[in-house]
Amino acid sequence: SEEQLPIKLPDFLGSNMKFIPASGIPLKMNEIVDVNKISESRQLVGYLIGGILSPMPNISSIDASMSSANTQVYAVYINRASQDTGFVTQSFNVNYALSSFNCAPNPAVGSTTLNVNINTSGPLQIVAYSRQGKLVEVIYNNTIQKGSHKINWSTENLSAGVYIIKARMEGISKNISVIVTN
Repeated sequence: SEEQLPIKLPDFLGSNMKFIPASGIPLKMNEIVDVNKISESRQLVGYLIGGILSPMPNISSIDASMSSANTQVYAVYINRASQDTGFVTQSFNVNYALSSFNCAPNPAVGSTTLNVNINTSGPLQIVAYSRQGKLVEVIYNNTIQKGSHKINWSTENLSAGVYIIKARMEGISKNISVIVTN
């Protein structure tokens, strides 16, 4: 049987993502994990690799160039000890470099503060897009240190409307919508 699990991957991942079975995992027809031959404890069964990162759903009708290739690899485990279907479903517990991203005030009048929480030092890019998917401004593009940061974004020269702000670090992105009411 096939079930849709309640697991949600970040950044609308899934399209073109591939499952690579772990070495020694029993398979049926060389591609389906034979769950009945998996041990009763939690076991690594393979990896999810690739896929397309997207700042919002269904961008192909807006601007497909807003998407990018995913560089993260996810380990997939099965735990037959569960009482219901035999599977334990939990959200991914990964320590992403970019842990949180928000802004205040929102709506923005003249400016807003982008609040970013970084788990590891490295390059960070923050970009503003129009609702039509057009690049409006590169707000930040530099190396940043681990910790919480506040980045001021001037909206004085922008038309009133909704903008998608995308923060990207180490292949992971987080998006927020900002209403500009200048």
